[in-house]
Amino acid sequence: MSRLRVYDWPTVDGKPGGGTPHLHLICSEGYVVAAGRGAVPPLAEIQRAAADLVRPLVDAGERRLRDGAQAATSATAAHLAALRDKDERHLTEAQVAATGPTARGRFGMCGRLDVCPGI
Repeated sequence: MSRLRVYDWPTVDGKPGGGTPHLHLICSEGYVVAAGRGAVPPLAEIQRAAADLVRPLVDAGERRLRDGAQAATSATAAHLAALRDKDERHLTEAQVAATGPTARGRFGMCGRLDVCPGI
């Protein structure tokens, strides 16, 4: 979790935080040529190039998924099942922890962010 502040000006309808908070995952962005000269490569070529760039990171991504979100989801499912079965023993392992950012105002993908360590 971070204290990411991006697009934090009012939206066109006057509501605050036109996009904060948000998270980027493996994604793509597209661009429209409004003026000038040149050529835009075919979409299939862009997709192939993007896949070639990301492919070496797949193993690390799978590890992060398995050790992070997937592990948290599995633990939550087990806790909910235990509660349904009137087994609250896992609550004895609960603890409260607090931390602050280890770095403030670093550049992220979409703006500046405060970096907080995992707990």
